[in-house]
Formats: sequence, structure tokens, C-alpha cells
Amino acid sequence: MCLLRVSENRDYCEADDFEPSCGDNSVVVMTTARYGRMRLGSCVREDLGYVGCKSDVLPQVDWRCSAKPLCRIRIPDGELDQTRPCPGELKTYLEASYICVQGIRRVGRKSELRVFTPVVPITHKYAGKQFF
Repeated sequence: MCLLRVSENRDYCEADDFEPSCGDNSVVVMTTARYGRMRLGSCVREDLGYVGCKSDVLPQVDWRCSAKPLCRIRIPDGELDQTRPCPGELKTYLEASYICVQGIRRVGRKSELRVFTPVVPITHKYAGKQFF
């Protein structure tokens, strides 16, 4: 697999867009995604007794973004909110990271990612996508 770029784990607050993007002939592969109130910081300024509540949303974000050259998720997001990591009246945020790998994404009867420099097939465990 030819790794082109690694993103840092970053927070996306209310009204932010998570927009991973990769260059020509490369695609996003999600590595982490958590939704909730993980810690105090730029997105959560007061504890209110609910810091640390979170859901692992890698399967949802992976399905929407991995094997694509770019995607966009606006925070808050209805699908991620359905995981209900914290009481509904509290603001939640997305913490996510991804990598870019060189490949071609085929669109047709079966979408798949073909990586240019294969060594061993890698099965991405969340969305059932096969990486060759």
C-alpha cells in the first residue's frame, strides 16, 4: 500500500465540516472516529458532568468516507447523533483521523478500491470494503 498522507487526530465542533480529501489517484481510509464529549477543549468548554461520554462511530464515518477521494460531514450530524453518546441537550463533536492511499476507486456494479502497490490483500474490518 502506498501511503500518501496521514492526518492528525482532530476535533470538529458544532457547525464545522469534516472534509477529508486526498489528491489525484488517492483515496481516504478512515483510521479513527469518535463522537461525543471526549474532553474539555475548543469544542467543550464546560464539564457539566458529562465529559468522557462518547461513541465509536468509525463504522458510520468509514462507510461514508473511506475509498473516496473526498467526503463531507457537517457537525452535528443526524446519523452520528443516533448513537446517543451523551444526553441529547448537550453539544457533541467529532474527533477523527484518516490516511490517504494511492489507488483507483471503481464505480459500477461493485465499488472497490484498487491500490497501486499491492503486497498482501488487506480487509478493512468495518465497512466490508476489500483493499487489494
